[in-house]
Amino acid sequence: MSGTGLAAAPGGRWYERVETRWLLASALLLWLAQRPWAQLPPWAERWLPVVAIAVAPAPVLAAFARRGGWAQGAVFAVLWWGLGGHWVSACDPTFGIFAWAGMVLFAVSFTWPLGWALGRLRDRCGPDGMLWLAPLVWCGWETARTWGPLGCPWFMLGHSYWQAGPLPQVVDLTGVGGLTLVSATCSAGLARLLLGLGGARRQLALGLAGLLLLTAYGLARRPAAAVSQGPAHRVALVQPNVPQQQKANGDAHELFDRHLQLSLTAPRDTALLVWPETSVPVRMMLWPTMRTELTALAQMLRSTLIIGAVQPIPPDDVRSRVVRNAAFVIDPRGREVDAYAKKHLVILGEYLPGRERWPVRRIAAQTPQYWAGPRCRATRSPLGPLGLPICYESAFPSDCTAMVRDGAEALVVLTNDDQLTEIGARQLYQQTVFRAIENRRWLARCSNSGISCVVAPTGAVVAASEWNRAMLQDGWIELRRDVTLYTRYGNWLPLLCLLITACALARRAGTRNF
Repeated sequence: MSGTGLAAAPGGRWYERVETRWLLASALLLWLAQRPWAQLPPWAERWLPVVAIAVAPAPVLAAFARRGGWAQGAVFAVLWWGLGGHWVSACDPTFGIFAWAGMVLFAVSFTWPLGWALGRLRDRCGPDGMLWLAPLVWCGWETARTWGPLGCPWFMLGHSYWQAGPLPQVVDLTGVGGLTLVSATCSAGLARLLLGLGGARRQLALGLAGLLLLTAYGLARRPAAAVSQGPAHRVALVQPNVPQQQKANGDAHELFDRHLQLSLTAPRDTALLVWPETSVPVRMMLWPTMRTELTALAQMLRSTLIIGAVQPIPPDDVRSRVVRNAAFVIDPRGREVDAYAKKHLVILGEYLPGRERWPVRRIAAQTPQYWAGPRCRATRSPLGPLGLPICYESAFPSDCTAMVRDGAEALVVLTNDDQLTEIGARQLYQQTVFRAIENRRWLARCSNSGISCVVAPTGAVVAASEWNRAMLQDGWIELRRDVTLYTRYGNWLPLLCLLITACALARRAGTRNF
C-alpha cells in the first residue's frame, strides 16, 4: 500500500482485478443520467442529468486508477449497457431478449479498448497521469465508436446536456465531444477525491472553469443564433401512431387513409407537410390510387409534401425486389421533384449481411432488406434545399453535416422509432436536438408515434407532440445558409484527443512515486 492509499495492481486471475462495486456504481449513475425523465418537472428533467453525468464516470475512473485493464472495461460494458439498454428486450416479443444480449456483447467489443487504454496509461504514467489524460481518452473513444457501418452513437456523456440552458451551444464549435470533455474532467477530479490523490482541487477547478466557459459562450452565442434570417414557413407533422405489427401486417389502404385524414386537418397556410419514415410500407409512388390522392392533397393544401415510403430500384420498376427506404418530395402541383434514399441503414433492422448464406436464412426471413442510397445529400424542394435524415441518420452528426455542407438550409427528420419503446425513442429524440445546434439549422422531426417536434437553431424545442398519440403537430421553420465551425471541420476536437492519447500510449513507462 502506497502513501496515496492506492494498492499496486495484483496478479492472479482477471476477475480478481475487477473493481465490481465501483463499476456498478458508475453504471447505475450513468443509467440515471442517460435515461429520459419526461415525467419529472421541467427544471428537474433539464438539470438533474447534468449533475448526474458529471459524477457518473468518477467511480469507474477511480477503479482504473487502482487496477485492471481490458477485462475491467468489458465488465463495465456489460453493467453499463445492460442497465442502460434494458429497453431493447421490450422491442420485439420474440427476439427482444436476444437483441438485448447481442447489444451488450456488441458494447463489450467497443468498450474493452477504453479499459485497455486507461489501464495502459496507468501503468505508463501512474494513476495521477492517467486521471489527467482520462477526459481526453473518453472524449476520443466516444467519437471513435461511432465510426463505420456498425458505429454506435448512443450514451455519449454530452447527450445529457440536451436542454441545459446555454451549455450545449458550444457544439457548433466542438460537437458533443466538447460537452463530454468538460463533464469527464469533473468526474476525473472526483475520482481523485475518492482515491485521496493530490491534484483533486486543480482538476475539479479545471472542470468547473470549463462549465463556466461553456456558459459564457452559450450566453453570448445563443442570441445571435436565434436571429431570423428569412421568412418563416409553416410545417405540419403527421403522427399517425400506427403499431409496428399493424404497419407490417395491416391493410395498406387503411394505413394510407389514416395518414390522409390527419393531413386534411393541417392549417391552410401550411407550406410543408411531412409523413414519417415508411409511413405506408409499400411503393406508394407507383400505386395509381395512392399517387392520385397525394397529388390531390398537395394541390388542395398548396403545400410541399415529404412522404416516407419504399422506393424500388430502378424507381419505376413495379416488380423489382430491390428496394430502398426513401423520402419523396412532391411540390404543390403534385409533381415529384426529388427523392432521397437512406444511406445509413440499421444492421438487423434494415439489412442483414450474408442473408443468402446458411445458417442466416432463417433469421433473414424475419428481417426486412433495404439497399443503401448513394450518399447523404441535400434534397431539392420548392422551399429550398433540405436535408432529409431518415431515422438512425439523425443520430450521426456526420450524416447531417454532410447534408448541410451539400447545401441543406433546414433539416427534416423522418422516423419510425416507435419500435424502440418510449425510452429508446426519447433517447433518439434527445440526440436529434444536437443536430440543430451543430449546424445552426431549424429542424422538424416527424415520428410515427412521437416525439414529433420543431427545434430552433439554438436547440430550443419550440413545439413537440405527445408520445403514443395520433395527432398532427405543427410549427414554423426558417431556412438558413450560415455554416458553423463544426459543420465545416467536424470532429476536430475528438480527433485531437485521440492523437494525444496515442502519443501518451506510445511513450515509455516512467518512474512512478506512489
